[in-house]
Amino acid sequence: MIKTTGIPDYDLVREFRDLQRRVAALERNARGSEWYDYTPVWTALTTPPVLGNGTLTGRYVRTGPVVRCKVVWTAGATTTFGVGTWLFSLPFPYSGSGITIGSALGRTASARYPGHAVIDQALSTDGMSAYISNATSSLIRQDQPFVWVSGNDIHFDVTYETDS
Repeated sequence: MIKTTGIPDYDLVREFRDLQRRVAALERNARGSEWYDYTPVWTALTTPPVLGNGTLTGRYVRTGPVVRCKVVWTAGATTTFGVGTWLFSLPFPYSGSGITIGSALGRTASARYPGHAVIDQALSTDGMSAYISNATSSLIRQDQPFVWVSGNDIHFDVTYETDS
């Protein structure tokens, strides 16, 4: 039992509720450092690709409106690559303005191609693509920055804003 010494009960209730709100905020911040798995969706702007026996994994951590997202895609023997710029879905819609840049790396059996993960409102607010270094500067697709084959992979790491 709580003893009150001249403090009206409604003040204690208000202080208790304020304490509950502060504890809840601390718990939300603590959860912000925990990574969660999600299942990204891979698509292309013209003809959809098919993952087949390839793999596609995603992880994210969120603190308030800020999301850090990592995606790894690996082509399998039965993967078909579609036609057009590739997009990989984000765990939460992008609500920033313009373009957000992260890092990307495309790999073959013999080479590594560094680049930039790109979230561009002109393409999608739900997905990201990438520029990966080669002679041309186009977004990744079935034939860029090279012709993709089984065993090739892409790694994305991007931090962005969401309001959902």
